[in-house]
Amino acid sequence: MLRQASNSEDHYEWYRDSNGNWVPRLRIKGLKGKAGAVGLQFDPDLSVQWKEHLRLHSRGPEDLVRAKPGSPLVFEASVGDVRRLRAEGQYRFYVAYTPTDDEPFGCAHVSVLLLLRESQKAARDSLRTDLSELLELVHGTPTVPLPEGA
Repeated sequence: MLRQASNSEDHYEWYRDSNGNWVPRLRIKGLKGKAGAVGLQFDPDLSVQWKEHLRLHSRGPEDLVRAKPGSPLVFEASVGDVRRLRAEGQYRFYVAYTPTDDEPFGCAHVSVLLLLRESQKAARDSLRTDLSELLELVHGTPTVPLPEGA
């Protein structure tokens, strides 16, 4: 699955991976003092594109960016890996094919659903963090500066 993001600190932040490299991850919480959408905004689903379906239309990440240039970064994760994520209590994501009938992009639309109540905040935050770690940048060049001292 593919998820687009804007090239702004509202949508992603830098993390060090296990090899010490700085990698962008989609932001799960807003910046302090700033209101607005984050990279992993669920409202109520996380809207993504089915990569394999886009290939049926001979399309890829660069075509998504041409169609939506305000979101030039494309992150990718395997649907199977997303479905395998679990939080304490066996809470999980649901991934559903939800086409909007508009070819080529609408018919490749997929929803990632997190069907948890407000009282299950710890599980929700855990799953969102795990999802952010799964999604890897596959297209575009982030320009938000690395953290000071990096």
